[in-house]
Amino acid sequence: MSRGTPSFGLKNKRNCTNCKRCGKPSYHQRHKRCSSCAYPEKKMRSPGSLKAVRRRGQGTGRMRHMKTFFKLGYANNNKRIAERGHPLLKEMWKVRARKGLINGRFN
Repeated sequence: MSRGTPSFGLKNKRNCTNCKRCGKPSYHQRHKRCSSCAYPEKKMRSPGSLKAVRRRGQGTGRMRHMKTFFKLGYANNNKRIAERGHPLLKEMWKVRARKGLINGRFN
């Protein structure tokens, strides 16, 4: 095969790129559709089986917010925990006190 025009017909390996919505490398550039979440459709694509639902549900990723939520509880309970000495909440309540959002102060 020559190096010119005929060889350009073989460049069909990279069809999928990262999807804007789900971030998976499942967006087909030629079909213009994500095989994982069906972007650009408005509705998310539902997985076909029960196992697939388990794989993509809550608790399968980092859970940045929920990790601290389970550890610290709801927001109305935060002041009591902050008084016991949790450093993140202590700092948060200091900031709120400076802004005048609460009456209590911490040393």
